Amino acid sequence: MKLNERERCELWNSLQSTELELYKTSTEGVWRFRSDQPGPHVWVVGAIHGNEAVGAVAVAELMKAALRNELISRGQVTLVVGHPDAFLANQRYLNQDLNRAFDRVAHDHPDREEERQAELVAELERDPPDFVLDLHSVSSGDHGIVVYPEQSAHWAERLGCLDTHFCYAQEHMAGATLIDAAQSLGAGVMVVECGHHHSPNAIQVARIHIHRVLSYFGIGGLSGVPHITDLPKIVRFYSTRMIEPGPNFRFLQAYETGSEVEAGQAFAVDDHQEHFTADKSWLMMPSLTVGPHDADAGWLCRREIVIK
Repeated sequence: MKLNERERCELWNSLQSTELELYKTSTEGVWRFRSDQPGPHVWVVGAIHGNEAVGAVAVAELMKAALRNELISRGQVTLVVGHPDAFLANQRYLNQDLNRAFDRVAHDHPDREEERQAELVAELERDPPDFVLDLHSVSSGDHGIVVYPEQSAHWAERLGCLDTHFCYAQEHMAGATLIDAAQSLGAGVMVVECGHHHSPNAIQVARIHIHRVLSYFGIGGLSGVPHITDLPKIVRFYSTRMIEPGPNFRFLQAYETGSEVEAGQAFAVDDHQEHFTADKSWLMMPSLTVGPHDADAGWLCRREIVIK
């Protein structure tokens, strides 16, 4: 799902239309659609990482469906462009990774990510959702991956339509994510990595999961989305360690999610050390391009097969 600068500006400008003014909240990049009938509240989020366009495209599609009265029949849906400034700049973030900043305390002169996480947390607290679906994409391979903290494993098994799952422990993260913040308020949560940043299939993966979540909660759904049966088997990767990159970090191969690393095998190097794993491990979402402010470059995991 590749958008150039002009296309990003056009998408963002389309979300500022007069028709959508009624649905804007007090927070930039957040719109709320309510049915006349009471029911659950679901958030659908895209572009927490600004270079990952698929979620913003999905959010724009959902707004068009909502304006046609084709999206919800009860309850409410909140649609979120997570980091508008980074989305328009086609950058993952401006100063620090927003999706590791939800436990940050803003300084006297906060950067844009500190400001944005405070805005989104305030919006979560103002009208807490029952469920948050956060849409992302990956830089290596074209794996669709369902990602969640340990407490939301049952939600992911029920609502995820992909057979590769990543279940992380909070102590293996460089900071709290949006879904961690939502879960702390009682929401069910799930991230879907919809495939490669530039994959034309990513938007269909997003649509399928949006439809699955809205249908499950009885809120509504999308037309023209293929029915996906329950998965008989899930390959679940549990985090065992975050990969912490030093200066000039690089992987020694073009690894992808699920790549196997033998015990004692070097898999990456930086200016300070070679990176080894003591036990046989599997790589999850290895970042083949690591910026100087990135606190993680992926994870080492153990693997299990879940038979449903």
